[in-house]
Order: sequence, then C-alpha cells, then structure tokens
Amino acid sequence: MENLKVRGVIKSIGEKVVNDYGTRLEFVLVHTETNDNGVWETPIKVEMFKKPDYADNVDKFLEYNKVGDTVDVEIQIRGREWTSPEGDVKVFNSFNLWRCDSVQGGTEEPVAESEVDGNDLPF
Repeated sequence: MENLKVRGVIKSIGEKVVNDYGTRLEFVLVHTETNDNGVWETPIKVEMFKKPDYADNVDKFLEYNKVGDTVDVEIQIRGREWTSPEGDVKVFNSFNLWRCDSVQGGTEEPVAESEVDGNDLPF
C-alpha cells in the first residue's frame, strides 16, 4: 500500500512514552479542505513509534515541530483484527508517521538573526 500524503496543522502533541520496545509519540494533525459547501476540518491522530536504536527521531520531531506548525506528512495506514472472547471481531486502524516536512510560509515562523544574510528577496 502506498503512503498517504496529507498537509495540515499540528493541533496537539502528546507525551513521549519510552519503554523496552521503543519510543512512542502521538499527535493530532488537522487537515482543512474548502469546497462549495464550506470549510471542512478533519482531525487525524498520527502515531510515531521508533525502536530504541532510532528513538532520537522522536526527539528530533519534538525539536522541530510545534503546535500550530503546518506540515506535510506521509503516513502508512495500518490495521489489525481482534476477536473478543465472545467471538466478536473488531478492526483497529492506525496512521503511522513515515515522514514529516515543515511547510515554509504555512505559519508565521520567526527567523533568527543569524539566519538573515542581507538578501532582500521575500523567500
């Protein structure tokens, strides 16, 4: 299955959870679409899980992404079945983060003085 690409604004970021299996983080991304019927906002809970060798990727996500940032994400849709003791079958789906890129100009981002090179171009 191909990754799904979505642009949205980070609405909330959960607490980082570390255990013997790895590091987990969840955040909510709000994707906005406009059509003839108005504006539609779709919140999507995105999960990030990294094995211990790659746990620093979660720290990098937290360092570079904040609530209110506009990002492009690539997510994998995962699903699994579970059968209850009574025999009822349930399907659980999750959206797992594959990639996250900041969108320049999506939100007002301050520029550190050290990043200003004297170029007067607007980009």
